[in-house]
Amino acid sequence: MEWLEFQSVGRVFRQNADLRNDETAFIFGGVSTSFGEVNRRTNRLSHSLAAAGVRPGDNVGMLSHNRVEFFDLIGISKSGMVPVPLNWRFTPGELLAVLEDSRPKALLVEEEFVSIIEQLRPQLDFVELFIALEGPHDGWTSYAKLTEDAPDHEPEGWPDGEGVACIVYTSGTTGMPKGVMLGHQQLIVNAGLLVDEAGILKAGDVVLAVMPFFHVGGLWYYAFPAFALGCKTIILSNFDPELVLDAMAQHKVTSTHIVPTMLAALIEMPDAEIRANSLKRVFYAGSPIPPTVLRQALNTLNGCDFIQGFGSTEAAGISFLSVADHRLALSGTEHEKLLLSCGRPFSTTVVRVDTSSMDNLDASAVGAGELYVHSPNVMLGYWQKPELTHEIMADDLLRTGDIGRFDDQGYLYLIDRKNNMIVTGGENVFPFEVEQVLSEYPEVLEVAVFSIPDDHWVEKVVAAVVMRAGATATESALIAATRKHLASYKCPKAVIFLDTLPKSAVGKVQKNELKDMFSAYRSTFQTNLSSVEVP
Repeated sequence: MEWLEFQSVGRVFRQNADLRNDETAFIFGGVSTSFGEVNRRTNRLSHSLAAAGVRPGDNVGMLSHNRVEFFDLIGISKSGMVPVPLNWRFTPGELLAVLEDSRPKALLVEEEFVSIIEQLRPQLDFVELFIALEGPHDGWTSYAKLTEDAPDHEPEGWPDGEGVACIVYTSGTTGMPKGVMLGHQQLIVNAGLLVDEAGILKAGDVVLAVMPFFHVGGLWYYAFPAFALGCKTIILSNFDPELVLDAMAQHKVTSTHIVPTMLAALIEMPDAEIRANSLKRVFYAGSPIPPTVLRQALNTLNGCDFIQGFGSTEAAGISFLSVADHRLALSGTEHEKLLLSCGRPFSTTVVRVDTSSMDNLDASAVGAGELYVHSPNVMLGYWQKPELTHEIMADDLLRTGDIGRFDDQGYLYLIDRKNNMIVTGGENVFPFEVEQVLSEYPEVLEVAVFSIPDDHWVEKVVAAVVMRAGATATESALIAATRKHLASYKCPKAVIFLDTLPKSAVGKVQKNELKDMFSAYRSTFQTNLSSVEVP
């Protein structure tokens, strides 16, 4: 497929309507929607918003779990309006901050979140049109009534390929969420790379979309490429292992995108090997997959291939670990280390490693440094933050904030986020390295390593673990296991046993929450936090 022929997100909708008018694009809640109807829906929404006073360049927000209307929303970029998917996991305070920053002129809201917006409404005087996706509600416009009589022909739009196609907000784990402006060409090129180079999708796939659409990984880096390729996509509102396997069995799903923690939950389910027997390809991101989990997944999902992607909201796809790489990694222990890598960069991407600011690294991290990316996929900038944009995109390079290194075969190894690095007793410790060791312990299901303040060492390495059912391992046994593979200063000084780890909607462990939970106990619990109840 010649992806650049699309030129803009709107052209994807129009071409699909021309080529696949009556074919099923989406199945959500048991209802099928054709490619032609998807295009007509987004045209009706574009005309309706324009009639209500929304103009090219105005932002339009949406607060909802996954549903078909997300594609109605992103299609309005053909009119020059800017879609802004909103994170439903945000607290009301975080949500208000993002709304005040993006200042959408119209806001589409799912039933579950109407009450939250009503609480915030006195402070949302910039929103001129409150749209209820269900309804009715006093003071709200019904989505169905808004669009039912609107024309469905193509609206007059922004010039193809110009302007902002979407604003996606970061998670805010290291400060105020930032609005990342994504351009049409960035999104089109990135979709093409994921399909043609990484091979995450093939024409004719039946796709399961379960990652949240407010996140770039769920919407732009998987569901949108599937839509552009003409695949049938089954949409689930959120991740539930039972519902995922039911959908796979019912629709004979061939491809899906999840994170390793979700994969681990799926393969633990009864009859997973039967209900998911149509699955041919799993695209995963967020973190490398532990070898033990991958081997179990291969045994359960017989014949399924795996592809890993590494990227960010700002940089889009940076590198990928291919199907062939996964097969090589499992061919013998000498190649297994590949599973810890992020693969090789995409053909259009240059990754540079800046080692200049990396002091006190031991031999295992030689050659490591902060990663800088040059690529046509990078963002246009941060919404209304030109100084921060200049800081992170100086000299035509995007500063990722990730620490990594290349091996002699060109494989990229992500060591950790720079802001995750622990400095204990003057030595640098990357949590990911400790997590890799603990994840190989047979009784450990999940692990997260972080730091808490310490009066002597400044920061102390702590591990929070979720054990498998029936596990009997003790704190001392887990710490002893790390000492076999790591320098003593890297080993956890305490292990906390939890039933679950706090996670974001995309399955990433929220280490900032763990730090907040346990930092207050440093003066009372110097070596053993395992008895502390989670607040």
